[in-house]
Amino acid sequence: MAKKLYIGFVLDETGSMISVKQQTIAGFNECIENLKKDKANVEVLFTLAKFNSEKYELVYSNVALDFVGKLTDQNYRPDAYTPLYDAIAKTINSYGNVEGKKKQHVLLIIQTDGLENASKEYNQKTVFDMIKEKKDKGWSFMFLGADQDAFIASERIGISRGSTMSYNSADTQQTIGRGVAMAAAFYTQTGGKQTEDIVPRSALYSLSVIPPVIGAFASTFPLIAEATLYFL
Repeated sequence: MAKKLYIGFVLDETGSMISVKQQTIAGFNECIENLKKDKANVEVLFTLAKFNSEKYELVYSNVALDFVGKLTDQNYRPDAYTPLYDAIAKTINSYGNVEGKKKQHVLLIIQTDGLENASKEYNQKTVFDMIKEKKDKGWSFMFLGADQDAFIASERIGISRGSTMSYNSADTQQTIGRGVAMAAAFYTQTGGKQTEDIVPRSALYSLSVIPPVIGAFASTFPLIAEATLYFL
């Protein structure tokens, strides 16, 4: 029997995503198609949550990849504000059916192009503590942040720099379509081995994503960071 691995995706559906709506749809669909082609000897159970301040929608909860449909203009409609902490916490809580297992093989991917500004039920400390608790049980996390210092945002909730992708919104399609797929493939091919370094180095340089070391000082020394990326 193939080992069961759980992969979850918390997808930003807030108003600021309107400008990259088509890129997001295309990138997500490409990512799922790439996951379906992955030949790792595991059973992937997929969860998708979309969020904004008007709704939190658990679209899929631990379903086989064959049952994951495409994002479309009809089912992905960005609007409203960014309750990021609420969305993360609610998605973590949705995994109640994997509780009790000694080692939980869960990879939770969090994507946003905005900073937290609308959560009502959970705060930064609560989410940080929840993520730490899940890491102690074997979970891995990945954070994708567009048009922001994603390394600061991810560290505030306990996600390592090695599992963070900071990217320009113009690169949304390839970051989700290829970058996330590469990270997920790495996770499945290692049999769900827990990691604090889920982002493949090749993804950083092929997708114009800011590497963690550069991200640490990019806001302070932007010209140096830009030059460093140019010569990588």
